[in-house]
Amino acid sequence: MLAAAAVPPLPPLPRSCASWGRWIPSTPFSSRDGPGWRRGTSGGAVHPAMARPPILSVALPSDTGRVLSIQSHTVQGYVGNKSAVFPLQLLGFDVDPINSVQFSNHTGYPKFRGQVLNGNQLWDLIEGLEENELLHYTHLLTGYIGSVSFLNTVLQVVDKLRSVNPDLIYVCDPVLGDEGKLYVPQDLVSVYQEKVVPVASMLTPNQFEVELLTGLRITSEQDGLKACNTLHSAGPRKVIITSALIEDKLLLIGSYKRTEPCSTSMYTGNTRGGGMGFSLAVDETAVEA
Repeated sequence: MLAAAAVPPLPPLPRSCASWGRWIPSTPFSSRDGPGWRRGTSGGAVHPAMARPPILSVALPSDTGRVLSIQSHTVQGYVGNKSAVFPLQLLGFDVDPINSVQFSNHTGYPKFRGQVLNGNQLWDLIEGLEENELLHYTHLLTGYIGSVSFLNTVLQVVDKLRSVNPDLIYVCDPVLGDEGKLYVPQDLVSVYQEKVVPVASMLTPNQFEVELLTGLRITSEQDGLKACNTLHSAGPRKVIITSALIEDKLLLIGSYKRTEPCSTSMYTGNTRGGGMGFSLAVDETAVEA
């Protein structure tokens, strides 16, 4: 009979924060009781080199990117973060969601209940990430925002993230309303026009929202292109009008600003949906602006 040979177990692989409180030798043959080790909070031993979270290059599951997504959340239904996080993860992104609201269901129902995050609470979360050196993001997504104060805090978040990573890509779904009806207070429109559009890398409005932001009426594809050019001139390099009803056809109109001055390309296609969730599926342009 063959005798089984005793083989020492391999050391655990370091993963983002999952290795805390476990035995993590600095080399495969380090002693767990050697100098430099200390007892972790969960009963394991942690080497001083692992006392802090790993840096971004170690923490990321891939080199695709790390996304902070500030959007709404509902228990029932798929909107906001409920729609965006999973598709992004399938594309290989590491996604950190912050729920601007948490409701039982979306507000189109006769009744809903839940909680609304205010600007101070949002900033508290950002400061917590900063204190642990976790603020290096490659992308920022924002969706439904229900108050001017919260939107102003989001603008502070944009500045903070770009102070850490100047190449941050900001993808903004300016959720204002649809089919002629506002979902948010009127005074948010001017804040989006004057402050948000200039700092966004990409916008994903629907037809009603792009008309509010530009003051242009869209009744043809050329009108849509003109509206995209208006937004390009204000800042965003990419614009996707996620749904536009033109001549009884529901279209998607996408545009990006080329490196040459005033040069814009456009593509159109049929779509039955809109918003952030749909734009994420359009050839990954929402996150690779």
